[in-house]
Amino acid sequence: MKVEIWSDVMCPFCYIGKRKFESALSQFPHKDEVQVIWKSFQLAPEIKTRIDKNIHQFLSEHKVEIPTPLTTLFQEGVTS
Repeated sequence: MKVEIWSDVMCPFCYIGKRKFESALSQFPHKDEVQVIWKSFQLAPEIKTRIDKNIHQFLSEHKVEIPTPLTTLFQEGVTS
């Protein structure tokens, strides 16, 4: 089986998805028969590549709110 995954390396949600996919794949009985192809995709090309502020300042200035349930997902993604 071939699995093609398009992901933005700067996106925290993509990172969480990557970790969850890797965890699921490791439990799949036929994991040795799976070919994973990673593709790069920039979700927000208009965002500067260098941010001179910490992530919390940047997100608040761009009106990005992270709901509490997502905070749990972020923590899972980092520790899983």
